[in-house]
Amino acid sequence: MRKQCAFIGLLAIVLAGCDLVRVEYEPPEEKDAVVVVDEEQEQEPEVRETKNVTYTGTVQPAGISVYQEGTHRLILPEGKFVLLESDTLLIDLNGYVGEEVQIFGSLRPTVEAGGMIMRVEGISLIQNDEPEEEESEEEEEEEEEEVEEKKDDDEDEDKEESSSSASSESSEEEDEDEEEEVVEEVSEESSGFQVEDAKLEKVDPETGEVDDRSYLEITQVPSTLPVGIEDSEEEESEEEEEEVEEEEVEEDENEEDEEEAEQSPEEEEEQEEEAEESEEETEEESLEPDPDFVERTEVMARQNYAAENWTQQYCTSHIGFCTPVHRNWWFKSFGATNSTLWHVEFSPEPVENLHDGPVTLELLPGAIGAGGGGAIQVINGKAFGYAEWTFGRHFRVSADESLVAAVAYMIDHITEYNQ
Repeated sequence: MRKQCAFIGLLAIVLAGCDLVRVEYEPPEEKDAVVVVDEEQEQEPEVRETKNVTYTGTVQPAGISVYQEGTHRLILPEGKFVLLESDTLLIDLNGYVGEEVQIFGSLRPTVEAGGMIMRVEGISLIQNDEPEEEESEEEEEEEEEEVEEKKDDDEDEDKEESSSSASSESSEEEDEDEEEEVVEEVSEESSGFQVEDAKLEKVDPETGEVDDRSYLEITQVPSTLPVGIEDSEEEESEEEEEEVEEEEVEEDENEEDEEEAEQSPEEEEEQEEEAEESEEETEEESLEPDPDFVERTEVMARQNYAAENWTQQYCTSHIGFCTPVHRNWWFKSFGATNSTLWHVEFSPEPVENLHDGPVTLELLPGAIGAGGGGAIQVINGKAFGYAEWTFGRHFRVSADESLVAAVAYMIDHITEYNQ
């Protein structure tokens, strides 16, 4: 009996000890579990970016909105927009405001719900070639009409000259008849004269022909001739001098025509190009720059023209070329003009009118000739750069001599347009 009681007591003590161990170690396990849950809740969700995303649209300023991110907006064709941000040292979006561009970069949602923002990593302009082609076609039609009008005007001038020459010959004959009548009247009224009709033979010293016209022979000449006779003699002498001068001018013109006919087509093209360039230079010199133009030129002269700052490009598939553009420049193409095959201007602010840009790029007909491609010339305070192009054409970049570094970089980096 005692053994049974002792065994039961010992068993109770063992069981009580097991309960104490279980109660002592369970609370720490629960606390550790609670701590793990709190750490998972405190971790913030990561914002994921979608890389290498491309959009096409028009760049506009961000303006006032509920979004606290982004400096600009890209207006998409369907009317929606994407907020934009960029590193201004690499890509300055202010230079693309109002332009249609293609951008690519990393896209993520905004802090505010419902918006998307792109970190711009690359941007390029999209050129609308169809309007340029339409403008060039219209300009070509206008040029053809002008050429036809000039031909018609030349024909009208030739007809007028022929009619005027015929009328001048008839007027000369009438003047001679009037002079003879005046001489007859004066001789009859003057009292110291004996006038007789006589047949005189006048020999032309140049042709050797005999003139059988009738003249009046005055047998007595007073000390002073009447006014009518003096005037007629002066008019005859003047007419003879004019005839001699006209003959000399005609001879000179005939000699020039013969020289032109002997010239080769290459020499004629060179002369035409020199005449066009001289006309353009005189026109540019005659245009006095206004204060705003001078200020724009000074702003461009203070900029850094290292290679890493030429981050933009102007390209046209119509002509098939691209030229680098400084990161702080604006540009505008005027297409073909009366004196150039293509005309583009560059400025530190938006270009609206022709000749507003301090830097001009032109495509001209004909080869450069002496000097070769990439030649830089400074003439009368202006810098000119030349580069050969296809089909017997060449480029010319011109600006103030203070922008000679920009002219040299642009003319040396003109490339073919590749889609």
